Amino acid sequence: MMAVSGFGQEKTLEYNSEELAEKTERENAQTQYLLIYEEIKKADKAKNINETKDALTGYKNAYEKLLKVKSTYPWWEKTIIQYRIFYVEKNIQALKEIEYLKKEYEFFPNVGFFKKINKYIYEINKKRTEQTIEKMEKSFEIYKVNGKIILKKYIGQDSVIKIPVNIGKYKVEIGKFAFSSHDKHLRIDLSKGFTEIPERAFSGCKGLQQVKIPEGLLKIGPWAFYGCTNLEKIEFPETLKIIEEGAFAGNNKIQNIKLNDNVKVIGNQAFAGNENLEKIYFSKALEKVGKKAFSGCSKLKKADLPKSVKEIGEEAFWLNDSLEEISIPSDLDEIQAGTFGTCINLKRVRLGEKIKKIGEGAFYECTSLADVKIPRSVEKIEEHAFADCGALQKVEIPHGCKEIDERAFEWCRSLVEVKLNEGLKIIRPSAFANCISLTSITIPKSVTVIEDKAFSNCKKLEHVIIKNEETQIAYNAFEKCLFQIKK
Repeated sequence: MMAVSGFGQEKTLEYNSEELAEKTERENAQTQYLLIYEEIKKADKAKNINETKDALTGYKNAYEKLLKVKSTYPWWEKTIIQYRIFYVEKNIQALKEIEYLKKEYEFFPNVGFFKKINKYIYEINKKRTEQTIEKMEKSFEIYKVNGKIILKKYIGQDSVIKIPVNIGKYKVEIGKFAFSSHDKHLRIDLSKGFTEIPERAFSGCKGLQQVKIPEGLLKIGPWAFYGCTNLEKIEFPETLKIIEEGAFAGNNKIQNIKLNDNVKVIGNQAFAGNENLEKIYFSKALEKVGKKAFSGCSKLKKADLPKSVKEIGEEAFWLNDSLEEISIPSDLDEIQAGTFGTCINLKRVRLGEKIKKIGEGAFYECTSLADVKIPRSVEKIEEHAFADCGALQKVEIPHGCKEIDERAFEWCRSLVEVKLNEGLKIIRPSAFANCISLTSITIPKSVTVIEDKAFSNCKKLEHVIIKNEETQIAYNAFEKCLFQIKK
């Protein structure tokens, strides 16, 4: 909160926590930029009095700090930052040329020479740009548009490719499917300065085995490395924050993934179908795991999700045959549909104490899951949530749970103990159908409705206690059961 006076009266401005954080970020960015600007002015002064070494050092320091501001605050004054980077780069190159002339030819320019050098540097840059583009055209089909050089298709034969972030005044961009037809051994080195790998940049590149991603990269775009079936090694930079949809989906040879502690988002299907993925080290700052992010990773045995995770998408770990253990972050409030469905070797699950809903098919067909503690915070268990968990032996429904949805525990063949607590109101159709080991059940007074086939075909169910005489019971709720109803 702060006070502002104007037109004779004082006004109070209030900032919420997000606005205050954003305001602080802007102020930090501006403060750092102003300090860098002072360094540039000192370098300019040194250059103008022919102190070329001091000037070169000053420009280099300023350049590194400008890149850091650009990566840390990518949204702040993009045009100004990019102009300053261009200005500093131009002066660094000019001073390097002068230092070369001094060393090789004992050439010592006077102060006025710096006014002429810019034309000389411009001609050199123009020539170098033309030569670099000519060389690039031997390896790529390219086209120029809006100040960019787009690498449309790789046509070269080199086994190692270095991709610059700029060629002269042109920004280099990798086009969609640029490497899709390349199936020979390939290693990619991206130059420092790339902040994003664009959509489908390396999609379908079957020859790609290794990628060097530079520091400064913030985001890996959708399907960027999809179907790179021979990609074995990738090192993620410390600056990376977002891995978007399908970025590494369908890659068969990646075995280990280590994410830095700045990654906040793993997008939908980001690593789906990585059949040989065995270990993943999650970022401590991770907030979101997208839909089907790790589905079909059949060799992944353990997933230690950090406490920072606030959302796990539908089917995020679906069909992970080898997954044995999972810990659910304490702040998560929902297990979404199919999140751990068909994880047939999942034995242990630790659910957080803030979960309110266990979604449809969340643990469907987890046939090795023998025990699960449903936290007191759970209010609803949706259909098929634990259906076909053949090893599940006992379950307690907490006081806060109002509803057990359709087929939630159907075909839990080993289920011998079910404790229903007061607070439960509705047991939906086939909720406990085909639980063939269940021998007794007590329905609490709070239950008002037991719907069709709720306990159908529970062949060993002999004793049923219903505490509320007014509970509405469907005519076939207990069909094919051996029991005596007691109210």
